Amino acid sequence: MDKGNKMTAVNCRTRGLRVFLRFCAKREYMELIHIPVMKLDESFKDPYVDIDEDK
Repeated sequence: MDKGNKMTAVNCRTRGLRVFLRFCAKREYMELIHIPVMKLDESFKDPYVDIDEDK
């Protein structure tokens, strides 16, 4: 995040890391580590509005 990456990019890489770590844990190379995914702030966009009031 300090380098200017968006939260979705960080979460995508985190999910990939979690998959690999779960694979290693399933093969008993290591113990399972819980890595949480960061929560995104929900932002709502305004719906499209017809600007023409003459109609």
